[in-house]
Amino acid sequence: MLDDYNIFTKAAAKVGIPSNMHDSIMSMTGTIVVTNNNVHFYDSLAQDEKSWISHLKGGESASIYSCDNVSCLHPSLRRNITISPEQSYAGKAKQQLTNLKKKFDYNTEFSNHEIAFLSSIGDIFPIYDYIILEYISGVTILDSSSELIASYTLVQHLKEVITENT
Repeated sequence: MLDDYNIFTKAAAKVGIPSNMHDSIMSMTGTIVVTNNNVHFYDSLAQDEKSWISHLKGGESASIYSCDNVSCLHPSLRRNITISPEQSYAGKAKQQLTNLKKKFDYNTEFSNHEIAFLSSIGDIFPIYDYIILEYISGVTILDSSSELIASYTLVQHLKEVITENT
């Protein structure tokens, strides 16, 4: 007998991807959900360049999976929606960076979720080093690079999820 699970959310949680980013990435990659010994396939909703850009940076006429709860055993499909830049993957990554910078500025300890986010990125982009450099120099680096950082972060998150599931 199989346990009920969503293969994407299970892997994403294990590698430390913040839960507010799950819907975005799962919509881009698709997932497999097992419930009551039945297997349900959810295809990628980003199957062309326009869809990828909508999910990454925001855009119109997009489709997205929404989770009903943390385990996401019954994702719902929302079609023909507009993803605002703030709700896009890049927007969510930028917000994570902003929160990290504020905590660093105020010498506040990072939460477990924030540490997991930094760890989930791995060595592909040294975000913590950039935060320190911004703090020391007083020059804003990360805001202008947030789209690039989001792209690197997405690649690393996809790599982590794929590696976790193989």
